[in-house]
Amino acid sequence: MWKITRQFLLTAILLGAGQVWAGSQLEIINPTMNFGKVTQHKTVTTDFWIKSTGDDTLKITTLWSGCGCTEIPLADSSIAPGDSIPLRIIFSTGRFQGLVNKRPTVRTNASDEVIKLSILADVIFSYDEEWPVVLRPDILDVSQFGEKTRRLAKFHIENRGDEDLKLTVVDTVLKSFEIRIPDKIKAGETIEGRIRVRDEALELDFNESVTFRLEGQKSHYYTLPIWRRYRPEQ
Repeated sequence: MWKITRQFLLTAILLGAGQVWAGSQLEIINPTMNFGKVTQHKTVTTDFWIKSTGDDTLKITTLWSGCGCTEIPLADSSIAPGDSIPLRIIFSTGRFQGLVNKRPTVRTNASDEVIKLSILADVIFSYDEEWPVVLRPDILDVSQFGEKTRRLAKFHIENRGDEDLKLTVVDTVLKSFEIRIPDKIKAGETIEGRIRVRDEALELDFNESVTFRLEGQKSHYYTLPIWRRYRPEQ
């Protein structure tokens, strides 16, 4: 009697587990993005990756940015089982000052549940009095006006603190450019970073950004906007 009951329960559990995962399901690995310090009147971007983990097509039915400072352009609202798509978030710092937390939301055909994303930023007027790190410039312009190809630009990071900092690129989906930068910045040191516009983006306009995490006893986040306008006829 015990063996039959045990087998029945095991079968019921397995069937129930199958029902949980049947249909459309999704996964967002990290629903929070911290841009850290960024100056006013800038545009920064990140991608949240949405994965379809069920056995049926996942469809994004509703996107709500939360305010006029945030945009969510969506190229494709359907995700096949096992596939993933980037959900681009564009945030304009405008006249904000201080800590900002915006909560874009997503709804899909997987359930009626509203999925809340989070973008954080510490919007500042300038880097003049900032500590322990200063980015220069506060926006990197790699525009091309004229026929001569322009694809390279430099920026600098100054460590004003008294400890060495480990440097990591947080937003690894570097969209229209590649980046080269040391992985450590010593106390009192200024390092140089370089970006290179990708071949496929040379004839495009874009407003994008790169976010850095600098780690010592504490972690500090900074975002550098990258701007390009392509006008070969000028």
